[in-house]
Amino acid sequence: MQLHLAVTGGVLYLDGGWRSLVEQLEQKLAAAGRLQTGTKVTELRPLDDAPESRWLLTLACGQRVSARQVLLAVAPGVARKLLSAVGAKNHPALAALREASDLTTASYAACLQVALDPVTSGKYDFVLGLDEPVYLSAFSATAQVGPSGADVIHVMRYLDQAEASPTARRELEALLDFARPGWRERVCEASYQPRLCVTNWIETSRRPRPGSELAPGLFAAGDWVRTDGVLADAAVGSALAAAACVLEQRATLQPEPAPMFATPRAASELWS
Repeated sequence: MQLHLAVTGGVLYLDGGWRSLVEQLEQKLAAAGRLQTGTKVTELRPLDDAPESRWLLTLACGQRVSARQVLLAVAPGVARKLLSAVGAKNHPALAALREASDLTTASYAACLQVALDPVTSGKYDFVLGLDEPVYLSAFSATAQVGPSGADVIHVMRYLDQAEASPTARRELEALLDFARPGWRERVCEASYQPRLCVTNWIETSRRPRPGSELAPGLFAAGDWVRTDGVLADAAVGSALAAAACVLEQRATLQPEPAPMFATPRAASELWS
């Protein structure tokens, strides 16, 4: 389905990049007084003595917050660490998450991004390797992602090992030589990351992705959560699925006072 969508409908590139979505979300949450950043959650555990399903979040500052629903929008390794004290015997999704390893489930790539002075048009805007696992795309050919019409290009090589080889950057630069002859004299900005995560979960028959509901009142969103798509489609799809479950559960709950462990201010904030 994912390949069919890419071939028939193409890919969406956003003016301003993904940051444009994040900034608008931050503005809406900040206007409601429900956003707090720079707050690290160190542990997440169920409150066994609560009359209904509840979760207790422990923050790095020592504060504790309880909630009926918690949504984890983090990588699976972070989720495992936060839930290390939670038993997974009766929760298949939690058990699958506990058994997974970042080394066997994630995919990585060496990435080179360049912004070029748009003096001349390029030779190729898109390259996909068949004999080599490489990829090149000029995002600026479709969207406004650089200042003053800069030529912004992303080049990537998928890795079969946890670390990139010493020749990975030279291979990516050679691909740029092919797609943009003379690009070295036009560089405004360049950034190279030898090992970035492409996707947090490579799904197989023996290693299926967990669903968005990990346990009663506990949800997850990300590219590693089971949906009809992968990558960004999976991240958005799992977030929509988790939000629908949260709203459905909240509609059946009775109003209650602020959580016993939260301050009045914390009770009105959205914790992530």
